[in-house]
Amino acid sequence: MQLSLSDKFHSEMARLCPAPLPPVLAIMVSGGSDSLALMMLAHDWAAEMRQDPDNGPVTLIAITVDHGLRPESAAEAEGVAKIAHDLGIDHVTLQWKWDGVGNLQAAARAARYSLVQEWRRRKRPEIGAILVGHTRDDQAETFLMRLSRGSGVEGLAAMKALPLSHKAADAAGAAPVIRPILWASRADLRAALQARGMQWIDDPSNDNEDYLRVRTRKAMRDLAEIGLDVDTLTRTADHMARASVALWARAADVARDVVTEPYPGILRFDLTRLERIEEETQLRLLAHGIGCLTQAPYRPRLSSLEALAEAAYAGRGATLQGAQSFVQDDALILVRELRAVADYECPADGASAWDGRWRIKGRRLGEAVIRPLGAQSLAALELPKGLPKAAFQSYPALWAGQALVAVPYLAREGLCAPQYDPSAEFHRSILSH
Repeated sequence: MQLSLSDKFHSEMARLCPAPLPPVLAIMVSGGSDSLALMMLAHDWAAEMRQDPDNGPVTLIAITVDHGLRPESAAEAEGVAKIAHDLGIDHVTLQWKWDGVGNLQAAARAARYSLVQEWRRRKRPEIGAILVGHTRDDQAETFLMRLSRGSGVEGLAAMKALPLSHKAADAAGAAPVIRPILWASRADLRAALQARGMQWIDDPSNDNEDYLRVRTRKAMRDLAEIGLDVDTLTRTADHMARASVALWARAADVARDVVTEPYPGILRFDLTRLERIEEETQLRLLAHGIGCLTQAPYRPRLSSLEALAEAAYAGRGATLQGAQSFVQDDALILVRELRAVADYECPADGASAWDGRWRIKGRRLGEAVIRPLGAQSLAALELPKGLPKAAFQSYPALWAGQALVAVPYLAREGLCAPQYDPSAEFHRSILSH
């Protein structure tokens, strides 16, 4: 017997957000059919949860990010607010303005998540998870888009319904993102909305063939005729996800013989041992190291990773996605790129996160702040042997005005109490993929 949309949603929420439920859940709602259906299903689910004495009441809040890219976007956000209000759901609109740098769709996607997480931290820290409306159609489209770019196993693996566990997200000071309708088809969701008399917004950019996703969506109609339909593509993505689990297990198995972390945030790869293992695992270890240092939501492109490895074996350093590599004594040293953190500053209060990885409390230092150590300060420090001095340029340091006060693990350590985020520790986090 096939489950209804509502029953399947209840089952997915039980799996992805087990009891005890958080008191508040956020829903990202653009007004399109997928996110509107998500809000409808979440509303029905929350109403049932309120009747369950084991769970207690769950409050929902809908969040719309207005990118300001079309004149009608503000009115559309107001329309979403009205629908949410009619369902008894609180609503907030967050504003974003594109700076014109990079790929528009990629920038807008990244901004949505960062804006919502930052708003949660500042305004509603009790939000325990963020629901997003990715569907089976999105899964198939993403697979084809990445295939067109020549992605490897990791890029072709299916999106996860829970990309980061509740525990890992909490450790990172964020709310986990949950995709509870990743199994649903867009057609079924639209039919459910029509049955409830709910009208969604058709974004005209969904017909703009300047965007790869739009071209991919249209190409899928022809591909379905030769058997490459949504079901086949998502099934293949699932197979890739299963292969990815095995490959990460292999990477974790050899990692301790290849990678050491002499200091938090400084990774040392033994190039002789790295070169002995299969290339897929080499690239996987490098990608994981970069992800630990930069906390980037997506791994670098396969071709960029291959170029980084090739440069290392030729004795050259490189930069990639906010990380920098050096080669010294048959080792690849991987650190945060100074340019990526040059302007980062936050209080040394033990609570504020610097570069998403470091929390440092100054002891008896008053208004000390965290900034990168920088190149000019290196000469005055006695740095550990066996590592290039330049590797410490991006290391966090405590400053009082323009005066260098302390550097965790390196100088006047007694004046600071550093904490390095567990999600950024190479070996501790490698099996969290």
